[in-house]
Amino acid sequence: MLSPADQFLHAKKLKVALNSYLGHKITHMKKMFFLFGTVALLIACSEKTSPTAVTETTPEIDRAEMTTEAASGKQIFETSCQRCHGLKTIDKYSEEQWSTILPRMSGKAKLDAEQTALVDAYIQWELAN
Repeated sequence: MLSPADQFLHAKKLKVALNSYLGHKITHMKKMFFLFGTVALLIACSEKTSPTAVTETTPEIDRAEMTTEAASGKQIFETSCQRCHGLKTIDKYSEEQWSTILPRMSGKAKLDAEQTALVDAYIQWELAN
């Protein structure tokens, strides 16, 4: 059997060891509580939005209104003009500007008079719509 002094020392060592063990556990628990609390706070303060679908609408060209000349001119325009100038060049220029652009560019594209007239019909149709 242990003497009272030994019992006291043994109890003190046990208490120190227990406090050290529990202190480590408590410190670890405090860190975890702080971490989870911070995450919960960030989630609670975040913006509450649901993803929305973005749809792009392109204007539909009413093909019924397009004349056969304009439709033929459109095909020529797509093969001879848009190849170099891109898709959206018609409405960048006014009718007056097209009256000087078309004769100059039709020569470079090697279009004959009939093809130039068809492209002009298409340009006029596009400018009107």
